[in-house]
Amino acid sequence: CIALEDVMHSTCRLSGKNMQVVKNIEKMSEGKFVLVRNISWSETKVSLCIDTTAKFYVVAKFVGNKFSVLIDRLPSERKPWHSEHRSMALFMAVALVITPIPK
Repeated sequence: CIALEDVMHSTCRLSGKNMQVVKNIEKMSEGKFVLVRNISWSETKVSLCIDTTAKFYVVAKFVGNKFSVLIDRLPSERKPWHSEHRSMALFMAVALVITPIPK
């Protein structure tokens, strides 16, 4: 099973290039008996019992607290005028992976 960010959802913030990567992964998995699940950030937050209006940092902090080995990699909360820290991708990937997939 592959968990991917739902690029069609309104909360998706992926750039066009990254959206294309996600779509290519979906295409490559077709006919290969691989279950692909597109998960929106709203679904992830709800399944992890986090307020749907919470920022990505809250999700990353939740993941860091759940997996203590990652807590040292958690960057400080970003200022509105700064770009997202590159290590946030790790926390977002883990959040998608631990999101329960309904059958």
